[in-house]
Amino acid sequence: MNFLFSYIKQGTKFALLLFVFLLHSIALNAANTNKIDELRIAFWNVENLFDTVVNGPSKHKDEDFTPSSWRRWTPQRYSQKLDHLAHVINAMKPDVIGMAEVENLDVLEDLNKRLKEKYGWQLPYIGHIDSSDVRGIDQAVMSKYPIKSTHLVAHTYGRRGSLVVVVDVKGEPITFMVNHWKSPIGNYKENMKTRAGEATALREELAKRYKRDKDMSFVILGDFNEDCDDVTMLNSLKVSKTRNQTLKHTDGDLALYHLAFDLPKNKRGTYYYARRSVWNSFDGIIVPATLLGENTSSKCYWRVKDRKSYQVFVLPEMKEPGDGRPRAFRRVRIKGKPNNYYEEGYSDHFPVLTILVPATEIKSEASPTKGEKK
Repeated sequence: MNFLFSYIKQGTKFALLLFVFLLHSIALNAANTNKIDELRIAFWNVENLFDTVVNGPSKHKDEDFTPSSWRRWTPQRYSQKLDHLAHVINAMKPDVIGMAEVENLDVLEDLNKRLKEKYGWQLPYIGHIDSSDVRGIDQAVMSKYPIKSTHLVAHTYGRRGSLVVVVDVKGEPITFMVNHWKSPIGNYKENMKTRAGEATALREELAKRYKRDKDMSFVILGDFNEDCDDVTMLNSLKVSKTRNQTLKHTDGDLALYHLAFDLPKNKRGTYYYARRSVWNSFDGIIVPATLLGENTSSKCYWRVKDRKSYQVFVLPEMKEPGDGRPRAFRRVRIKGKPNNYYEEGYSDHFPVLTILVPATEIKSEASPTKGEKK
């Protein structure tokens, strides 16, 4: 009888230990599912994403995007534009996407509805603030994860400023700064001066935030209307041309790296200037040295996955035959075509994409880019 009681007692202890073990395993699994393996980040200048509604007395040229305007912008064309944008975004599957040339919050919500209707998913959190831009175009962020804050650095009236959006990725915040600098159209010297001012204001905002938190993860996105190695990018924003150069900054200043430098020069093009048959790397993603995988001393949670993470994202249907330039969505005047002829493409810019991972996931770096020692 004593033997039987002892056996039952031992069995009870075993069952209790097994129960505790199972609870521990469940807790570990729950903790693991609360983290993510990678974060897909994209940027796209979506080329005049306007609806057909004039929102009151317009200083923002809303009336240009109506059926009776010279653009002949109809609800059907607007709907087709949403279809095309949703098609590409679905193919990219970004967790966070920064955009340029959006009219307002309404068009972003329409785009989300289209993603849901056609593909069964969406980017439900939107960061957007109306700017004073004379064309009525703004920057925005659409995110899979909640947005903690949205702020517009409006340094010049009549310009778009820099949109600063903090996204909370399951407890790990990351700051996105979305830009659309002055275009090259018009007076060269004045445009250069404006872009230099925009770059300086962006850098000052970064320095202010970096002073408060040197371990913050941040990413700069944008259509900068300058190539990655142009003068404003190098001298005003102070972007380094190699990863090594970025990592060797010792002046206590913010060190920035344009991920386009990870690509061969002939693979960086996002915009095609047809008159001169020139490809430009206007659109890009810029990160601090603290987000480069080689920086083992950084305390930032996020890192660029590897040197092959960055790409100009292009589907075959997004390219024009021949020169391969982006297929725009706009009314054009072409000899031999009807007066109301429309190019029914996607955008006059290609999007860019990169992948971030938790720092703990970085194991080894890919081979250095050509001409750079690791």
